[in-house]
Amino acid sequence: MNTTVLTDCGKTMYDLVILGAGPAGYPAAFRAAAKGKKVAVIEKDAVGGVCLNSGCIPTKTLLYSSGLFRKLHTTAGILCTNAEMDMNALQERRREVILQLQQGILTRMQKYGIALFYAEAEVTSENSVLIHLQESGTAITLHAGHILVTGGSTPAVLPVPGFDDPSVMTSSTILEKQTVFKDLIIVGGGVIGVEFAQFYSDLGVPVTILEAAPHILPQMDIDIARNLTAILTKRGVTVKCGVMVQKAVKAADGKFTVFYSGGAADSVTAEGLLCAAGRKCHAERIFSEDFVSCIKICKGMISVDANSETSVKGIYAAGDITGGLQLAHKATAEGLHAVDAMFPDPDLTEGMNSSCSGDLSLVPSCVYTDPEIACVGISPEAEKKNRTELRTLKSLMSTNGKSVLEGAERGFIKLLVDRKTERLLGARLMCTHATDILPLLELAIKQKMTTRELSSIIYAHPTIAEAVGAAAGC
Repeated sequence: MNTTVLTDCGKTMYDLVILGAGPAGYPAAFRAAAKGKKVAVIEKDAVGGVCLNSGCIPTKTLLYSSGLFRKLHTTAGILCTNAEMDMNALQERRREVILQLQQGILTRMQKYGIALFYAEAEVTSENSVLIHLQESGTAITLHAGHILVTGGSTPAVLPVPGFDDPSVMTSSTILEKQTVFKDLIIVGGGVIGVEFAQFYSDLGVPVTILEAAPHILPQMDIDIARNLTAILTKRGVTVKCGVMVQKAVKAADGKFTVFYSGGAADSVTAEGLLCAAGRKCHAERIFSEDFVSCIKICKGMISVDANSETSVKGIYAAGDITGGLQLAHKATAEGLHAVDAMFPDPDLTEGMNSSCSGDLSLVPSCVYTDPEIACVGISPEAEKKNRTELRTLKSLMSTNGKSVLEGAERGFIKLLVDRKTERLLGARLMCTHATDILPLLELAIKQKMTTRELSSIIYAHPTIAEAVGAAAGC
């Protein structure tokens, strides 16, 4: 969906060349340009990366409409008959949202004087990148004092018989579907899996989730997983955990039967099959054959140090390509962190140059089901390990006025605090607007706020945020 090409092919020497215009790349370009640096960005597809084009934004666009559709039929006092979901109109809206946000990025690039090349790129040395322009096929070499690699990731497909069929959906291809499946099997109960289960169940489509772990959202709080399982089940989703998928067989009528072990039944059949088994990286493809051995790469991901610098001085990497949590906001923070490490501000003291003050450990995680899920701070694993040193405070949404009047009372806000100091160490939210409230709790953790300080805040009434004060006052 290339809309504007901003290039300056006559000048090939830059302070910074960035591979990829996704959430790690384009904010980094803006930061470097704001520091007065000459920047070039290379993108092989469309600005915005996976997040904008085939991930966060289009998925949430669909979920927003499907949520309204479900609430139209379930909200007290509203009588609605013969309402239909127009998938053609919804897909058009998805495209409009993407295009509008793309144009915003392109406009800002133009404002900063950033050169944008739509091209295939290959890093050939510590200060040079060979690109093949898409429009003309011309090959040119860009030279740079610094290189930032933000290669992103692609949907992973399970190495299971039958999953190589072209009609098996991934998180990218299912977004393009103009019609709704009559029923759907989702293999994978992580964030991607539960969000698409939410979308299809909102439309009244029977969905089956097959998850290998003991519960859905295996990296999150068990209370969240249990509550979400109950909510999805009530909405017509069958959740099967602790099962291993063995094969998928496609019948003559196009339906898939997925066979699995570990459950009460051994197979399930549906019109659609979505493989939501995470994402993978291919860092090796970014470097030339002669240069790739210089870069430390493990399982397709680039190893970096605390400054996001690779094993080659001057080459940095950020986002999915470096491993860890595959989140757009984490990628953005890493890209900005890398730029601040490359071009430190001489007016700031050591340790204050990074946008994250050198700490990228406090990364929030969000799931856009209904209710929303948002977590930050100490992980479930660390909680188990340090259970005797922690105190858990919890406020149920069934006692929160805003949640009750909206019919969204199933959920909670949980705070994890240090037993001795009462400082906030973590927060787990499962409620309406959880993702909007979370940054305030992230700030509270950074500022080492105590439960007494949190409970002393005057919270407007009625609001979801009141539950934070209620939990802190427990």
